[in-house]
Amino acid sequence: TVDKYCGLHVHVHVGDMTNHGRANVIRMWEQLHPAIEKLVVRSRRDNQNHFCVHPSEDEFDRWADRFENGVVCRADRYRSLNVASYPKYGTFEVRLHHGTLAGKKIEGWVMLLMGLFDLAKDNEGFDFIQAELGQGLTNAQDSVGDSWLSPARMLEGLVGKSKLTQETGDYLLMRAKKLENIR
Repeated sequence: TVDKYCGLHVHVHVGDMTNHGRANVIRMWEQLHPAIEKLVVRSRRDNQNHFCVHPSEDEFDRWADRFENGVVCRADRYRSLNVASYPKYGTFEVRLHHGTLAGKKIEGWVMLLMGLFDLAKDNEGFDFIQAELGQGLTNAQDSVGDSWLSPARMLEGLVGKSKLTQETGDYLLMRAKKLENIR
């Protein structure tokens, strides 16, 4: 069985990426986190669970700079994006998702991560993330209501640009809407 104390942790292989690609993944996670977080239950959001804390801006900057320069960094593994797994496994571990035994949820989450990591690994894909999905980063606090980057906008941008299919994107959007209505 699963409960609110369980998490789905996915290791994504980044050993074949360049240092720059790994740094891009870190920067991408920081920028898209507001939308990604809405795809999981509330108990995994907003640093409510100490096993998947959202890294600080300083942590993201430090990690990205160190990976960019080919230096393996020490980090607390209990972060939504765990870069501490890299030296031992050649992976970044994503710890944000809630525990589940549902294959469709697992498949959707993994396909989202694969699409995001694949896009971030090269400059062209990362430029797309910054230009198309990251638009409005500088005035994020000025937005009213929903985050400047909604799951709908993120998923719409990823379908066709990454490995994320329309069917999986639609499923994830339906899940985000369902999760938003659960109090």
